[in-house]
Amino acid sequence: MIVQGWGRSRFHVGGQALMRGAAVPAGGAAFRECRRVLKEGGYLIISVPMPDRFSRTDEDRSVASDADRTKFYGQYNHVRLYGRDLIERIRQNGYNAVEIDANAFTQEVRRKHNLEPEGVLHPLATNNRTIIFAKKMN
Repeated sequence: MIVQGWGRSRFHVGGQALMRGAAVPAGGAAFRECRRVLKEGGYLIISVPMPDRFSRTDEDRSVASDADRTKFYGQYNHVRLYGRDLIERIRQNGYNAVEIDANAFTQEVRRKHNLEPEGVLHPLATNNRTIIFAKKMN
């Protein structure tokens, strides 16, 4: 996660593919914490892989061992796979959010910013990335 001051009056928080990790709490707490550190008008900008077939986020706290996390989420330190409901989850935590598909950018930009990873390492992995720009609401 990056917290950065751009300009004089706003902070922006950015993260790529880290909101699925075990250190990120469930229930929107991570989005609320990002909102807490943002100044008014600041942005949360995140990029997450999003499997096409997932309409809802897959998150189950009973999947706790490294082996089970790898089996269910594709990596031992992941605890969820986001679905199409992610943008609504972000909006429910105090943001005005828009979603941009990675394909809206040129191939050069996608490769430079790892929005088009090469190869798929696990059957649950996806190269379909979504980018969300979420402005902190009052």
